[in-house]
Amino acid sequence: MIKTKELDEFMEKAAAVDEESPNLFRFSETLKSKWISLNEGALEAKQSESKNEDLRFAVIEPPLPLHRPSKISFQIKNLANWVGIGICFKNIIAPKNYKFECKV
Repeated sequence: MIKTKELDEFMEKAAAVDEESPNLFRFSETLKSKWISLNEGALEAKQSESKNEDLRFAVIEPPLPLHRPSKISFQIKNLANWVGIGICFKNIIAPKNYKFECKV
């Protein structure tokens, strides 16, 4: 459970980032699995090898602003298996090696 003071500090830092970051979202060159390749400009992410492992992820940057709405759209050009699209806190999912549980 996040304590109120920690949450308040986090929200203050997030507000400062919000003011500095324009909404120019790109896939991260570093926060992605080795099975994902990016095109020039990092606007397109593609699975570079046919792997059916957990580590098929690509995170966008900068972080989403927490104090105003954002719109992001994804186009799926080819789908050979399942795809997961979601929102996460990087500081929470990174220590878990970007693995998540899907309970359907």
